[in-house]
Amino acid sequence: MLAGHRLGRADSAWERSRNENIIEEGDSAARHAMNINELPEPSESSLLRVAYSCHEGLKILATNFHSQMLVPFGIVAGHCVEALLKCHLMQNGWTNIELRTKLGHDLEAAWRAGVECGPPIAGEPPSWLLVLNAGHKRPFMYRYTPHQHGVGTPRAEEVIEPITPLLEALRKKCGYII
Repeated sequence: MLAGHRLGRADSAWERSRNENIIEEGDSAARHAMNINELPEPSESSLLRVAYSCHEGLKILATNFHSQMLVPFGIVAGHCVEALLKCHLMQNGWTNIELRTKLGHDLEAAWRAGVECGPPIAGEPPSWLLVLNAGHKRPFMYRYTPHQHGVGTPRAEEVIEPITPLLEALRKKCGYII
């Protein structure tokens, strides 16, 4: 019993030492990983950067679009559209708490809220967004595909082409250079 206790203490000391070394030698990302609750909330500009980055990723995924690319495309496209819409909502006074509690990951609800805020989001949610939303929102089919079920996505150009002018309009409103 005593030996086990000592072994446990030695392991704990070793773990503490290892973690301290990682933090001392690591970059700021390692420091933030240790204090995830201290990270700042997303902002209008951070969401815009995420949307732009995902948009660039979609263009790359679209160059070799086939059945094995449906899940990665759906994940990146959904995240791109979510960040874009939430950026627009933040530009119009929404808070992070409102985004989480009222919308979650529901792209259709975010689109409808965006329409209420005005341009550049307008009209009924497009069909490509509804298809994308089916895999993006709960139960998160793109991330956790049920056994023996497939997923579908809109065609790449159906997502990439309409997002491009929306991103540019949000960038101009934000005054942020990407």
